[in-house]
Amino acid sequence: VEDLFQRVDEEYGRVDILVNNAAVNNEAGLLDIEYEKWKWVQSVIMDGTMLCSQQAARRMVAQGEGGAIVNTASTTGHRGKAGFIAYSASKGAVLQMTRTMAIQLAPYGIRVNSITPTQTGDNRGTTPGGSTAPRAAKPKNIPLGRWGQPSDQAGAVLFLASPMSAFVTGENINVDGGLLALFPSERGLMET
Repeated sequence: VEDLFQRVDEEYGRVDILVNNAAVNNEAGLLDIEYEKWKWVQSVIMDGTMLCSQQAARRMVAQGEGGAIVNTASTTGHRGKAGFIAYSASKGAVLQMTRTMAIQLAPYGIRVNSITPTQTGDNRGTTPGGSTAPRAAKPKNIPLGRWGQPSDQAGAVLFLASPMSAFVTGENINVDGGLLALFPSERGLMET
């Protein structure tokens, strides 16, 4: 990570915005996950978010002009999901790191926020075996009735990275079509 930011220094001379958007998953539950797989997921998501944020924040503090850090969480960071213990735990940690970093970096004018996307892309999903399989054309658990698109996330990130959100820090924007707003027992209402 230090080498990456050294190259940024050489190429651009400064850091104003950081978007942490890396993730890996190992679909395994508590009883089945191997410790090495657990550490791998935590390393990529939690360590990656912390280390990149640390390097960017150090530069932003030295520049003295503030900045913006936007982290990518997940709906599984808000709710448990069977078979996703490492991913869910790491994305929950990203939400807490966002709030903690926001408080620590606020005196320097550095805003730290996050987005929570849900499944994004076309109507194909990844099966537990790692292959792709068709998803339903209209998801039953997303009130807006469609899968998220990369442009949905990009709009939220752009807002949080821009001066339009100059007084927003420590916040999370759900970019999930209403998934987290839907009470589980109301899922049947989505079938109408």
